[in-house]
Amino acid sequence: MCSSNTPWIRHGGAFGGQGTKTMQSVLKDIVEDGESYHQVTESYVYLEIENYRTITTKRSVQSTYRDYKLVDVFDGAYLTGSEEDRSSMSLKNYYLFDANAAQDKQHGFHAYLENFLGWHLPSINNAQGNEAKLYIQTVFPAFFIEQKSGWSDFLATIPYFGLRSVESKVAEFLLNMDIIENDIKKQELKQAKQQLQHKWDTLKIRLKELANSGNCILRGYPEKPEKIEDFNLIRFTINHQNRVLSIDEYLKLLGEEYNALENKAIPKVQDRSNDFEKKLLELEETISDGSILYGKLTQETSQDIEKVRYLKSQLEDTKKDVESYKAEIKLQKLGSTLDLSVSLDSCPTCHQHINGSLLPQNINQRVMTADENLDFLKAQQKMIEIYIDTAQQNIDRNTTNIAVLSTTLRNQRSELRGIKKTLMSDDRLPSEADIERKIISRQRLDFYVKFSKKFDSLKDEIVFLVDEFTSILNDEARLPKAMLSHLDARKHSDMESYFRLYLNKFNYSSKDPNSIKISFDKYQPSVEGLALRKELDSRNKKSYDIRYDSSASDFVRSIWAYTCTLFKVSDLYNGNHPGLIVMDEPEQHSMSDQSLRNLLIELASFKNCQSIVAASFHNEESVFRSATSGLNCHIIKLGYKAIVPFER
Repeated sequence: MCSSNTPWIRHGGAFGGQGTKTMQSVLKDIVEDGESYHQVTESYVYLEIENYRTITTKRSVQSTYRDYKLVDVFDGAYLTGSEEDRSSMSLKNYYLFDANAAQDKQHGFHAYLENFLGWHLPSINNAQGNEAKLYIQTVFPAFFIEQKSGWSDFLATIPYFGLRSVESKVAEFLLNMDIIENDIKKQELKQAKQQLQHKWDTLKIRLKELANSGNCILRGYPEKPEKIEDFNLIRFTINHQNRVLSIDEYLKLLGEEYNALENKAIPKVQDRSNDFEKKLLELEETISDGSILYGKLTQETSQDIEKVRYLKSQLEDTKKDVESYKAEIKLQKLGSTLDLSVSLDSCPTCHQHINGSLLPQNINQRVMTADENLDFLKAQQKMIEIYIDTAQQNIDRNTTNIAVLSTTLRNQRSELRGIKKTLMSDDRLPSEADIERKIISRQRLDFYVKFSKKFDSLKDEIVFLVDEFTSILNDEARLPKAMLSHLDARKHSDMESYFRLYLNKFNYSSKDPNSIKISFDKYQPSVEGLALRKELDSRNKKSYDIRYDSSASDFVRSIWAYTCTLFKVSDLYNGNHPGLIVMDEPEQHSMSDQSLRNLLIELASFKNCQSIVAASFHNEESVFRSATSGLNCHIIKLGYKAIVPFER
């Protein structure tokens, strides 16, 4: 093992696979000692970590009373400190892997470790579009590369947590790029918009409920929040005697009507009998016409509701057909011929030619292609959607008209009963119909005064939501227009420069290093805009894995270069890289010894980084000496076995 500082030991499962299954059998089953074998009854791993202070962790591998998820943390150097120091160290327990281990700052180990490293891991989007933490386990593969799968790809051992663009987020975090903060702000603004839309929709429901209570129609309320210059455009209207009035106009009319009744003495029955008899006939005719119209509107609405139900069913069938044709066309474009006799217009029994149409064969009829059928179905789908929308508008309009008509008929019937009762009363008494009309007029006026106040209150809420929407738009306008800030662009440029530099240092030869760039999406190596792992041209060229175009050892060299680049650029700009690089057997695929030495020289030159390399050097002492000669490093020779008895 070669490092520029004190060795660091990894306990399996802390940043990848879970539990003792990640550990070698020597720690949990059998220990071999020459010709003797010993059963493991208890095993654990201590790990001493130093940052701004030193802590020591302890995890059990094999234990009868401790779960592997339990982590002991000693506040001090338990391994290298004195006995006196150990006796005075505080001890606290933490847990791993269970829910909230990354968020529970009191008891979650990953939350504790994040704080100990001085990190503040950002929140990013998960696959469902919700906010989720960039877990610490996703960051470590950028500088901790294990042997079995770590050399198969860039950041190969990132565990799957359902996070979007996790590779780019890891690079952005380590380099402390502005785009992370901007993405967080964009996500916050997106959520604020979603919450605002929910408030907007809820307010619309309340407005419609109020409108229905007053037999009004809501007009001018947008489907989505927007800047509104004139809030008077959002209004209620009411139909009155074949006239469309605003609430203010209707209130004025009701006030004038009530004042006229209030200032007028209530006549006696004998003075109004002729008027009442005439009014009686008019009301009976009006109520009869209104009842007929009510029945007609009710029937039309029922028919439209049934039509919408049928059209929605037809729409679903059409959508299925559209998807079916899309799949068929896709299969045809992929080269599917489905080598069946029927598809080749041949009878599967006698192999004679058959036609694909039931029309008379003497009629020259061209059958539509799959693409033409798809276009036809899409047009049909759009037409059905228009029919549904039109029918739904009719339903909404008729529903409002039915409610208004129902109230009007109810008031007219009440007035009719009052007139009949008045005509049957003593001629010398005051007109009961006029008294009831005056009372109803007052009640209606009082109702719409309160109605108008409720509407004004809801309009105040509209103004508040529009102000909130304007504030969100202003915050969006302040976000950088370019994908990368000026500082981020410099970091990206330096990534390319250092990556090419390290490729040259590590003797990468499969491609011209100057043709290799760092992509803007994942911040990973690419060749002329094409992924280094897989070249894919957007102009429909064939894609192939570059590992077949270059040597396997060169691909490992590119991982060396990428790992060193992340540290170098982070260190240059005071980023979030922990200053730790761990490589397990980096000399893969018969790598040249000189390339490995160049890697070790580079790692040993890093001033603010502890580099740990576990390597076998082909089990040859001469290779080991050649590779490490003159390096400023601390060497630990493990020998044939790493787990051996204490010397007695």
